[in-house]
Amino acid sequence: TSAAIDEGTDLEAPLLSGRERAVTVSGEEVPEQKPSLEKNPEETASWVSDLTFGWMTPLLRLGYKRPLMDADLPELASYDRVSPLVTRLEADFEKRNQHLFRTCVGIWGSTMVKSALWKTTNDGSQVALPMLMGWMLGTLYEAAVTGEWSYVEKAFAVAVLMFVTQVFGALGEAQYFQYAMRVGCQLRATLMSAIFRKSMR
Repeated sequence: TSAAIDEGTDLEAPLLSGRERAVTVSGEEVPEQKPSLEKNPEETASWVSDLTFGWMTPLLRLGYKRPLMDADLPELASYDRVSPLVTRLEADFEKRNQHLFRTCVGIWGSTMVKSALWKTTNDGSQVALPMLMGWMLGTLYEAAVTGEWSYVEKAFAVAVLMFVTQVFGALGEAQYFQYAMRVGCQLRATLMSAIFRKSMR
């Protein structure tokens, strides 16, 4: 990067600068790609892929090889598009006697409940890990004092349990942020669009 700066080469991100083609560090243009017509991979991902974000692997692999372009990005998922969300917001807003908070809870409440459950999983793992650590250290102490192999086996089992607990905690935290951030983006975009529609009438 420093060499490219010394040579006066402009480093631009095509998604931000508006360039039609991406430029590498050496200044070479990346061949233009045809727009992708594929459905958003998140919508067709399995529950395992959705849980581990495995559906993002092809895009990340492509971004590792070369700069990403607009055509590389999939379309928004159907549940992330603003138009149907605004239509539902306006309809529910009238049904609920123009009570905005109740309307938002009716649309995004279930998603926030899922987010809270995942957060609970993460918090539970954070509470359990120190307890398991203390249990394992106590078991190892007993093994050192008594010299019995059974205590070592118990300590090994606790270590495996700690690993599993940490994995579930990490998954819970990732899913919590995924749901919470998605609701935040959808809510902001939907309200902005609804206000704009109202002002244009």
